Amino acid sequence: IAFYRDLLFVAILKIWRIPIVFHIHGKGVLQAATKPVSKKLYQWVFKGEKVILLSPRLFPEISMFVKEEDCFFLPNGIDSPPDGEDTDSKRNKSGNSVPQILFLSAMHASKGPLFLIDALALLKKEGLSFEVRFAGPWASDNLTERFFRHVKENDLEDRVAYVGSQFGHEKAKLYNKSDIFAFPTVKDAFPLVLLEAMSYGLPVVSTDE
Repeated sequence: IAFYRDLLFVAILKIWRIPIVFHIHGKGVLQAATKPVSKKLYQWVFKGEKVILLSPRLFPEISMFVKEEDCFFLPNGIDSPPDGEDTDSKRNKSGNSVPQILFLSAMHASKGPLFLIDALALLKKEGLSFEVRFAGPWASDNLTERFFRHVKENDLEDRVAYVGSQFGHEKAKLYNKSDIFAFPTVKDAFPLVLLEAMSYGLPVVSTDE
């Protein structure tokens, strides 16, 4: 829907022959282009224009429409942790007797919260100690039900806590009292949350996505 809405703005700019630079933050062009109508529209949209992507690894998404010399790459960046958050000293002195694992993102199936529960079940079978906090807004009521059912089925209720959406200093506290950041996403493009976790000194366990 957003793509078709943007076509109106693109049409106006092209009519007035105003050069366009598209800054693409995600993925989806390659998949959408499998439909003949969408493919034709993308050819028209990108013809003669410039594109900024987050990483060279995303160039295959648009390679059938854009020449390499017309594509530029600008990695994501984030703000430093809030003032007063001495992340280095807190990371070195966490003092957690039980490893604390953090998942912080929108609670969407594609971000991998259910996959993480599967992984935690394996860790429990190995006899390893851990506690996990899931933070972020729910994407759907259906996922909420599936998540808590999955936790119960794997007998992880005493180790898994959902702490809701976290912002500002509350989010900073959550990062600072964690030991590992886990994010088994299956559909993403240069997730900001990984940069954020690393800015707090957390080792990241994720996918090649």
